[in-house]
Amino acid sequence: MKRQRYTNLKVIFILLATFLIALGLRLYGSAWDGGLYLHPDERFLTMVVGTLRLPQNWLEYFSPQLSPLNPYNTGNAFFVYGHFPLTLAKLLAVSFGFDNYAIFYKLARALSALFDASVVLALYATARRLFSKQKSKEQTAVLSGLVYALLVLPIQQAHFFTSDAFVNAFFVWALCFAVYSPQGVGYLLLSAAAYGLGLASKINLIYALPLILGTIFLESYYKPQKLFGFAFLFGIVNYLTLRVADPYLFESSNFFDPRPASLFLANLKELQLWTSTTAYPPSVQWLNTGFFFPLKNLFFFGTGGIFFLLGLFGYFQVLKKRQNFKLFLFYGLWILGFYSFLSLQSAKTMRYFLFLYPLIALFSAFALTNLKKLTRAFLVLFAAVWTSAFMFIYTVEHSRIQASDWMNRNIRPGSTIVWEYWDDPLPLYQLPGRNYKLLPHNFYEPDTPEKWRLLARKLRFVDYLILSSNRQSGSIGRAPELYPIGSKYYRELEAGKLGFRKIQVFASYPTLRLGKFKLEFPDQWAEEAFTVYDHPQVQIYQKTPAFRVKKFLKALELL
Repeated sequence: MKRQRYTNLKVIFILLATFLIALGLRLYGSAWDGGLYLHPDERFLTMVVGTLRLPQNWLEYFSPQLSPLNPYNTGNAFFVYGHFPLTLAKLLAVSFGFDNYAIFYKLARALSALFDASVVLALYATARRLFSKQKSKEQTAVLSGLVYALLVLPIQQAHFFTSDAFVNAFFVWALCFAVYSPQGVGYLLLSAAAYGLGLASKINLIYALPLILGTIFLESYYKPQKLFGFAFLFGIVNYLTLRVADPYLFESSNFFDPRPASLFLANLKELQLWTSTTAYPPSVQWLNTGFFFPLKNLFFFGTGGIFFLLGLFGYFQVLKKRQNFKLFLFYGLWILGFYSFLSLQSAKTMRYFLFLYPLIALFSAFALTNLKKLTRAFLVLFAAVWTSAFMFIYTVEHSRIQASDWMNRNIRPGSTIVWEYWDDPLPLYQLPGRNYKLLPHNFYEPDTPEKWRLLARKLRFVDYLILSSNRQSGSIGRAPELYPIGSKYYRELEAGKLGFRKIQVFASYPTLRLGKFKLEFPDQWAEEAFTVYDHPQVQIYQKTPAFRVKKFLKALELL
């Protein structure tokens, strides 16, 4: 009995330590941009929160037409996110004195970190149930949490106040309660409630519904006639939770009226239209990417490679042992279907695949458990190298802040600077007396000769060109069929043939640093969203005396 008690305390201690590691990694460097909101989605959500007000009573809260917590009532005509994270953040901000744009990020990012760190606990409980037939289930359960704690993409997303950390946490908790559903109907209700809170955070959790329901049905082995009853109960609890957590997703406050809000549906259709055409500039980044583009980013950047391979190996090990064979086979089919569906869409950014990371952690842990201790320790430490290298980003000043400071010190007052529209202009701030003139130019416009002649005329009076990230050089440069002149422009600019000379580059790549030893991992070949928010590469070009409009146009073959 004493030995069992000691073992339980040891597991609790290790689990708590793992949770604190996960939380620490997600909180570390949470002021990564100095509170300047350099993530555009986070900036937008924070501005929306600033317009919201707490309702005076519950009737007002539940009224989509009257509630001051509904962004559609506060001047935000376009809003496609779930409302629950905003409602929670607004309530806490008002309660604890963070309801101010300048400091709101401190509370909001801490919330993202806390929710994402809770996945460690959910994975522990999930693994104990899924792998209950193996002797080392406790070890597998603890390792599941540790692997997730070290995965890079969840760490990065937890540094932003966006919907992704919230919806991913509710996804894992819904899955966790689903695997325990045979032990009592209460777990079924908790799974439905967690799933409802996830939908109230982001509607994309709808993709995980087959996984959650499939888990309940395959784990329970109830008679077929009972499955309809359990599905109905799941649906009712999920619906009620969604009505309470996000009443503005619906057309009216009537609980018996399940119609989605017409404005929300219109916004979703508009967003789908935008992302399905290259006329919407952010969509250009996915041109010529292919089916395996998300896999490349998931492998090299999101997981660091080792945990991905361990997850793949662990999955086939699970199938080979034929424990819960039908359930795990179903998981594999869902993973394949989920990945395939998203990879065939026009928009396929890394965060859309976030639901795969907890599952990778589960199967990685299973693989690690079946290895020798020394091998296991080596692989975890080796995998943690990418995590520690990535965390370096949060130990240094943001590259755009570095660039802004340099510009204020070194660029003469009154200089004219061209910046790329659809990206953040630099400097982010000007010291008194600098009086820089910032001119935008939309490089995403159709690639007509007139666009470039306009730029050439503009450059006659310009002193500097600023690329505050590789957002446009990376996407336009990869789409010569859409931007034949634009792709050539970026090549010739880099080669110094347009009359501008690159004088400064600011970057904070993932880096390993031990004393004087420093090893950088340039990651500008990752997808755009992985770098342009928290560690973009900034390039500053200065015009040289050799610049001539005719020479510029001739280099672009426009003369």
